[in-house]
Amino acid sequence: MKKILTAGWLVITYVAVAYSQFPVRLPAATVEKLERTITSEMARQNIPGMSAAIVTDHQVRWSNGFGFSDLENFVPAKASTVYRLGSISKPITAVAAMQLVEQGKLDLDAPVQRYIPSFPQKPWPLTARHLISHIGGVRHYRGDEINLAKQYHSLTEGLSIFKDDSLLFQPGTRYSYSTYGYNLLGVAVEGASGTSFVEYTREQIFKPAGMDRARDDNVYDVIYNRAYGYRKTESGEKEVYHSGGQQRVSTLLYMLPEKKLPSY
Repeated sequence: MKKILTAGWLVITYVAVAYSQFPVRLPAATVEKLERTITSEMARQNIPGMSAAIVTDHQVRWSNGFGFSDLENFVPAKASTVYRLGSISKPITAVAAMQLVEQGKLDLDAPVQRYIPSFPQKPWPLTARHLISHIGGVRHYRGDEINLAKQYHSLTEGLSIFKDDSLLFQPGTRYSYSTYGYNLLGVAVEGASGTSFVEYTREQIFKPAGMDRARDDNVYDVIYNRAYGYRKTESGEKEVYHSGGQQRVSTLLYMLPEKKLPSY
């Protein structure tokens, strides 16, 4: 799991900045209204915890945490709480792929086997263009796979879950949302770039964006301030959400910048 990341999960690290350090504070009345609105909406939607921030002119003006990041141990959510990005990692993976297209290192219309030789041939060509658009016919989770806790040591190893399965349809003929399709795209990013998915996203996406606190979500690492995941049952109760995706998908975390965001 230490090296495994493909496209589906990111983790957000923390902001960890005292409110007094912000160069320009929001008016007290504005902060009061913000916090009242947030807590009211959290109660309405039964949200266990969250963090929020306000940025103007590339400066963080205000941030705070609400509720709990760990319900069992009554750990309050803070501005510095670390959250998984989940499937927001997919568009980040797509950005990585398109950067490589611009660099001439990844051909959107070449068979993925050019970049992933270990991926079996299918009855039809399967390309990065298909994977990016969820039209490749690669299946999504089956049964309880989303809760799978098996450890994989690389992105390529994680493909073993689905790589030998038949495509659901001829690529390009239908749309079908697929996390596994983005797992495959993440491995193609590695093959085209010659570096690991985590290293590539850190150096080519996060650092230029000022996201210097983004990292992989390794379930075995001690990541301070990491929040538990929760979901609602059919009855509306909360339960801990042990997403298996973090074992094999590009699991990433992101933490808000301390004071200043880059301007473009």
